[in-house]
Amino acid sequence: MRKLFLALGATALLVAPATASAADYKVTGGKVDWTMANAYASGATTNTWFGYITNATGGFPSNGSVTANAPATITGPAGAITTIDPASPKGLDQIYTLGFPVDAGGTYSDLGVGTVNLTGKLDLVSHAWNGTFVNPRITLNGLTGTITSTGTTIAATPVAVDHSKVQFNLDLSNATVTQRADGSKRISNIVPIGTADSILAGYAGQARYGAITLTLAVEYPEPGTGPQGPKGDTGETGNAGAAGTTVLGSPGAVGPQGPAGPQGPAGKDGKNGTSAKISTFTLKSAPFTGTATRKVRVLQRKTGKVLATGTLKGRKLRVSHLTTTSLKGSYVVKLTSGTRRALITLR
Repeated sequence: MRKLFLALGATALLVAPATASAADYKVTGGKVDWTMANAYASGATTNTWFGYITNATGGFPSNGSVTANAPATITGPAGAITTIDPASPKGLDQIYTLGFPVDAGGTYSDLGVGTVNLTGKLDLVSHAWNGTFVNPRITLNGLTGTITSTGTTIAATPVAVDHSKVQFNLDLSNATVTQRADGSKRISNIVPIGTADSILAGYAGQARYGAITLTLAVEYPEPGTGPQGPKGDTGETGNAGAAGTTVLGSPGAVGPQGPAGPQGPAGKDGKNGTSAKISTFTLKSAPFTGTATRKVRVLQRKTGKVLATGTLKGRKLRVSHLTTTSLKGSYVVKLTSGTRRALITLR
């Protein structure tokens, strides 16, 4: 397996989910950055959960804290810290970020569908009650998603929580996916919305939980090769050898004295011929760097079967294929010499 760059450009808006039989990518790591201001004022509509839990003024303040346990982290306005508490700087411009590493083994697809597990623990204190938020799990489904976790509720007698309870619903209607230079994918502006089951719940105001950025390191499996692959490859190459001809030439037609009788059977032999066509596509972005003209093959994604052969120069793809083969959708383009390949979309 290897890192694969998207052929659809650097940045794209998320789209609503469509039916998919399997995830396109295997997640090998990554991180979550959960950013929120530390702001709270009685009656204000800009209050945040950090602001509420660390508030120490008023009639019945939370006077609490959030403490990160490795590998979870907290970054404050002045750098790395371990705890947010009433002494921490406050205001809409005082930004704090919770960090969680992403475990290897999750899934993600170009449809915005996938599930990843995070590692880390937050110790929570509010109104002198303790709770925990442990090893969250993010599930994405296009423009929506959820966060679940293990841990305990913030209460005088904490109750254990597992992944059957949705801690947050996720709004990705304004999120963007960015393809980074190292092949990783960054999903920005994911908005968490608290639920009645949220461990982090605690007050009746407008609970603003900031925004989440999810960065995923991914690998794309090489197309599978099996007995059907080599067999199909050889057959298509032979049929398409006489590009643009419909009927194969016959020995009977060569002789100048060829009688009408022998020419009849030659016509029947011509049915073995297969029409080929040349198609030219302009890709949304160049799959490989450089402007040289390269010989390539277009493979079916799941089986690795060769569907077309031709050349690629930058974004221009020109290939020969059978007229019965419709090139429309997602494919793998592979250099004829070498092992480099990339995912492309043909329209």
